[in-house]
Amino acid sequence: MPRAAKAALLMMIASVAAGPAAAEATVACPFNGTTVAAVIVNSKDLPRSCHATCVWYYANMPFRGTGGAVLAIGESKTIYHATAPVKIDGVAGSGITCNQ
Repeated sequence: MPRAAKAALLMMIASVAAGPAAAEATVACPFNGTTVAAVIVNSKDLPRSCHATCVWYYANMPFRGTGGAVLAIGESKTIYHATAPVKIDGVAGSGITCNQ
């Protein structure tokens, strides 16, 4: 077998053995008027323990919500739910960390 074909075969075997890239959990930061929520949605590959943060803003002031949850495969949970002092203008940012 030529060297290039052998190398290609070995790379293919290594990628199949490694399996597909792991999907991850995500965080959504929905808001409606003064009501906000932080929701973690787990992927369908593994159970996870996650901690997430959402930052909304109103009148250039940040409004932050944070929380964590243990999630089964494909499960989603609301980890933060609150009412802001005035109407929320938008989402300034979000972040999530998980154990897997």
